[in-house]
Amino acid sequence: MKSIPQYAFYKTKYGDELLIDVVALPYIKKFISEQPAHRLTYYDITLITCGEGLFRIGACTYPVAAGDVIFSHPGEIRHWDHITDGFALIFEEEFLLSFFNDPAFLQNLSYFQPNAISKLSLEAEAYERIFNSVKEIKHEIDTYRVKDRHILRAQLYEVLMLLNRNTAGKITGCLLSYFLWCAWDVDILLIK
Repeated sequence: MKSIPQYAFYKTKYGDELLIDVVALPYIKKFISEQPAHRLTYYDITLITCGEGLFRIGACTYPVAAGDVIFSHPGEIRHWDHITDGFALIFEEEFLLSFFNDPAFLQNLSYFQPNAISKLSLEAEAYERIFNSVKEIKHEIDTYRVKDRHILRAQLYEVLMLLNRNTAGKITGCLLSYFLWCAWDVDILLIK
């Protein structure tokens, strides 16, 4: 049995240490094509821009398509059955905690709480606003030689809070249907 690979954050990708990045999913494909199951040492918020696929986190499988957002926190076992197109906003907890005074900030976000649903389908307007904010983060990283961590933190904070606003009521509202989907998925795995 193969061990599950764990991917660490590439902190010096841009020279000086930077604990935030936006990565295109096609770039990720080459790392997980041979072994799609993996773990990350950092937080990941993936926005699906086109295509369809399946994303498994833990024992739950989520169908994903354009307009969906996937959340994972460090250490979770993730698996792409089909990689779609989109962008992953990735960051280390330290990037926020080195500035914010609330050590539980990330854990208090509805989508990063234990046993939270790992997928969110957004209305087009909300998705567009969040997607544009992520593109601004990518632009900030790619355009300026000296990365302004304060601007990047502010941009990340905006994305996190917009997502939290959009998950209010939806996480608990769809919990039963996802629980049933996950239970069905586990039953099928046990039957095989």
